[in-house]
Amino acid sequence: MKVLHVTVEQGDGWLVAQGLESPGVITQGRNFDELIANIRDAAELLLQEKNIHIELLLPSGVTPATKPATRAHRSRKSGSARRRVA
Repeated sequence: MKVLHVTVEQGDGWLVAQGLESPGVITQGRNFDELIANIRDAAELLLQEKNIHIELLLPSGVTPATKPATRAHRSRKSGSARRRVA
């Protein structure tokens, strides 16, 4: 299984995500459900792999509007949240 860490930024009503290990994986969405679906589509197309584990790295102040499938882990050093997406 491939793990893809994704940074998320928020602005102008959009959430923008970019892969750390694969910077070519970049997409956007109006909410977290849309963003996660778009990340998965972009990653599968670019990396040509179906079994991808996505981990969102959220800056402080960016919070999902919907409840995640798994827990968020808050980093003490950076103040950012880490969210695992199956």
